[in-house]
Amino acid sequence: MGMKYDPGTDAFYMCVDDYPKESEYHFENAYYIRYNIDKALYALNMISSYSHESEPSCFLCHTNVDLLFEACGLIHNRFCEKERMSEAHRQQIRNNVFEYGFDKDSYPLLSEKDYRNFIEHIDERGRFLIREDVFHGTFNVVYAGMDEDLRQGLTNPDKQQNNTLNLEEMTYTILDETQSGAQIKTIRLEDLKSELDSLKERADLIWDGLSKYFCLSKRVM
Repeated sequence: MGMKYDPGTDAFYMCVDDYPKESEYHFENAYYIRYNIDKALYALNMISSYSHESEPSCFLCHTNVDLLFEACGLIHNRFCEKERMSEAHRQQIRNNVFEYGFDKDSYPLLSEKDYRNFIEHIDERGRFLIREDVFHGTFNVVYAGMDEDLRQGLTNPDKQQNNTLNLEEMTYTILDETQSGAQIKTIRLEDLKSELDSLKERADLIWDGLSKYFCLSKRVM
């Protein structure tokens, strides 16, 4: 026996597993969805805190940007079917989509992995940009009070930087590889935070219900 959440009635109900070990898979997914949401929000909070510093650490900014989008990529994986998945894995993905109400309309930023892929494959992206003669740096930070000549250089539209965190506008910009060549992509971090906050409400609810039931059932067994 297991327990599932019905978003239509906002209630939990007891059920028989539809496939072997479904209850365990369900519990494991609930933990890591919630964990990676919290990890992403932690990184966002750290990034926001750097905007108040007179000269923020580029290393810490870069570290938390990587942490943020790695976590977002891991969240995305829990809602995306892929080739070579087992049928049980596919069914758990479908259950996650249903229980968390996860779709591209509700979570457009969490539904795509451009930024996570850029970070994970940064060596490949770097080689591509160098070949295309559009490589103008590694990781840069724009912040209040910085040298004006440096700011103008980093924001020059004719010399697009390929990996930039703007702490004044709270945006993250990449120069990414596409089929048509290098393309600038920018994400508003406040919009991403709104999606994470929304998903966290459902994740906390599901984790609270499942963890209480799972721990109780293990003690009873």
